Amino acid sequence: MRWFRTIDVPRHELAPRRQRTLTAALDIIKPLKLRGKKLQEAEERIFNAKQPKAEAKRLVKYHEREKSKRNTPLETEVDLSDAQELRVKLIRKLGCLYRSDPQAMLLGKIELKIADGTMTKASFQKLTAAALKMEIRDVDRKQRKSEAKWIRGDLE
Repeated sequence: MRWFRTIDVPRHELAPRRQRTLTAALDIIKPLKLRGKKLQEAEERIFNAKQPKAEAKRLVKYHEREKSKRNTPLETEVDLSDAQELRVKLIRKLGCLYRSDPQAMLLGKIELKIADGTMTKASFQKLTAAALKMEIRDVDRKQRKSEAKWIRGDLE
């Protein structure tokens, strides 16, 4: 069993006090659940530091700051106003938007994903393009126009 996951150092080459300090430092960074290159860099920094526990605490603070930066919304993220713009485009295209329409169903899914925070800009653009490309038949178009006139009260 390896002591460091990325550094190959036998324990018997280190003094007992250094072993305890390094073990404590590794325990400090365990909750970060680092993997791959980040884990390797963190273990190297701890192993090469004069004060491994202080270095581990610095790493924890650094990763907490990075995590908080990632949690702040970016301007490129999608919000509900984008979904409302899509709704307006669809209403202008179709005349009226019913819940049973495939475009309305897709719009509902988009709004749910945006509310959950799982919608990315790329997936939003793909779904928007798909919703705007959906065609309706001529029979449906005539029926929609007559229903829209009836709703507005513009009956002839």
